[in-house]
Amino acid sequence: MTQHVTVPAYAEFIHHKFAELLVAYDFSEAADSSLKYAVMLAKRFGSFIHLVGVHSPAAYAGALEAGHLSQHDLLLDLQELEARLRAEGLGCDSVRRIGNLSDTIEGLVLERKPDLLLLGAYGYGPSDRRHLGSTAEHLLRTIRCPALVIGPHALVHADEAPGLKRILCATSSLENPEDTLRFAGNLARQMKAELEIVHIIDVTQKNVSPKHNEQHCEEWAGKLRDQGITVSCKVMAGRAEEAIAARAGASDSSLILFGLHRSGNKMVDCPDGVVSATIHQARCPVMAVPPAFAGK
Repeated sequence: MTQHVTVPAYAEFIHHKFAELLVAYDFSEAADSSLKYAVMLAKRFGSFIHLVGVHSPAAYAGALEAGHLSQHDLLLDLQELEARLRAEGLGCDSVRRIGNLSDTIEGLVLERKPDLLLLGAYGYGPSDRRHLGSTAEHLLRTIRCPALVIGPHALVHADEAPGLKRILCATSSLENPEDTLRFAGNLARQMKAELEIVHIIDVTQKNVSPKHNEQHCEEWAGKLRDQGITVSCKVMAGRAEEAIAARAGASDSSLILFGLHRSGNKMVDCPDGVVSATIHQARCPVMAVPPAFAGK
């Protein structure tokens, strides 16, 4: 009996244009890089940028003591950034709050309902420099909008962020990739970017046929090509937390995209540890897309 492979039916694409961008800004290099990506997207899509400066009481005091910020900076820099962006013809507003970072940003996401949250994975806190910042970790698990995260090797030192010319869509499961691929295809087409689907086979799983996985990937790629998207696919065996960032570097990817499919509090597709490790290692931003947005 012939076994049929179920593939996404992309009869119609719904354009997701990132009309509202929320940038968590803490005056760090990673936050500055996040803002540069927001500006790049705003110029592309006509987006409105919401600048949010959130400082925990401890971070506020620590930044002042370390000399990273002056009292004048804390009071005026967001307004100065807003004025500069407006002078460039971009829609922008700003707000500064002191409180718990995760709770404050999560509340603002619920309030503003942005199409994309942009933030740095690392701030001024000493613990944030060693691993994925607790704020970024918490938000990736809880928020219901896509998030673009800048890791320590993805900082933008030029005046402008590079365009998204090559998008790597990573998956480690055959169960729920359709919505993620739809979102990735939309983004690639709108950015006029090449798309690579990378499927990771866990070497610890026995009785997994590489040919079976390759068949799935080729089916997915074919459906996307029918929509005029330049797409390739690659099946790799190894540890996802190491292989994805390595592949992105080898292929000179501009963005790594994950779909965060949940089952209760657990990830079905790419576990939290994989996303965190990729953000830590990758030389490009990482975008995490929850299922509520992936089908758009």
